[in-house]
This record gives sequence, structure tokens and C-alpha cells, in this order.
Amino acid sequence: AGITPSAELLTEKEVAAVAEQAAAEAAKPKTPEEEGYEAIGDGFYVKGVQFKSFGSSARVVGEIRNLSGQDHRTAIFNIMVYNLNNVLVTDRDFTVKGFNKDTVKVFQEPLTGADPGDISRYVIKFKGVTQF
Repeated sequence: AGITPSAELLTEKEVAAVAEQAAAEAAKPKTPEEEGYEAIGDGFYVKGVQFKSFGSSARVVGEIRNLSGQDHRTAIFNIMVYNLNNVLVTDRDFTVKGFNKDTVKVFQEPLTGADPGDISRYVIKFKGVTQF
């Protein structure tokens, strides 16, 4: 007794069409959000943000992606860090130098007065640029 297939077999042409569609979907560029980035304004995106001990304070590390379509001598960002009681602990600007379009830069900044274990949330926003 043979096994009866529950569905018809696809023709070679149908298999090729399905494979072509899957390849096209895989080749489609992902959005920054699909890659884990968060929009922070004017074509800049951030991901991988972590807070680490730095002496008696903290430092923030992460990566910023420039999809603004322009090269910048200096890009200026602002970070606001809140504690577990949702109180603003630190609010400071930081810069990323030599930030060309379509590149990713790692940043790390000291956060005076912040304890990594007491940080509940943060907000990073784009502030401005210096053109090349």
C-alpha cells in the first residue's frame, strides 16, 4: 500500500516562482527598525544602548547610524537619563565626529552622577550638525 499525497505536487515552474519570490523577499533591504534601530531624528538611528559602571558614575555606549543622506563634520545628540522613580538624572549633549552618510558609529559617553543600576529609561535625540 502506497502513501497518497495530501496535496498536489508543484510543477517545476511553480517551484521556481516560489523560490524567486523568496529570494526577492530576502534581498529586499530591511528598514532600520527591522534591524533593531530606533529613529532619533533627521535620518539618525540608535541601537544597542547600554549603561556601564564608570568609576562612581556611569557611561553610555551604543551605536548611531547616519541615514540622513549627508556627510557631517560633527553630529550633535542629546541624551536624557531617568532613574527608577522617573526623575531626570542627567541631561547632556554629545558629539560624533566625521559622520559620513550611510555609516554606523559607536559612541560612549560618561554620565556623571548616574548609577547604571538605577537607570530606568533614556531618550536620545538628534540636535544638529556641522557640514563638511
